[in-house]
Amino acid sequence: MRIRVQRHGKTVVLDLHGGFTVGVYTTPLREIVGLVTWLRMDSLVLNLENVSRLDCSGVGQLVAISCEVQKSGANIALAKMDPRQKQILGIMRLLPILNVCDTLENAIRSCERPPQRVPVYRAPLAPAPGNDRLWEPSRPAQQVARLARSELRPRAYRTMTSTTAIAASE
Repeated sequence: MRIRVQRHGKTVVLDLHGGFTVGVYTTPLREIVGLVTWLRMDSLVLNLENVSRLDCSGVGQLVAISCEVQKSGANIALAKMDPRQKQILGIMRLLPILNVCDTLENAIRSCERPPQRVPVYRAPLAPAPGNDRLWEPSRPAQQVARLARSELRPRAYRTMTSTTAIAASE
């Protein structure tokens, strides 16, 4: 799966390319979503126009991402889904739960309502037990950090740990 990161105002748009099925490596996507929620961006739009396949595992990933983003108080929308993919979400009765839009512009517009911020404790990132390497964000995660750098408040710089300063350093 390939991911292209764009920013439209306070909305981060992720263009996904490839299949969203069992066995597809989605860790970079989870890292980006985690970084978007950590940076407290207002909204996230997943552009699914170039997603060729979607199965139950991919739907589970979409639901998990949606829950994570909504828990942080941000808005999320899915844009340009294939009619067959919409049918899968309809069968699973997820269309009322997930914000699905026909066009990218409608998805961005639907995310413009002010997000409901929930105070969230952010534990500092640390190396896994037995692993001396510190966490390093993937390239798309660094792009999100670079795009959102102008949105960060000075207080956010003081609260970051040294391991996440990699993503926010200038």
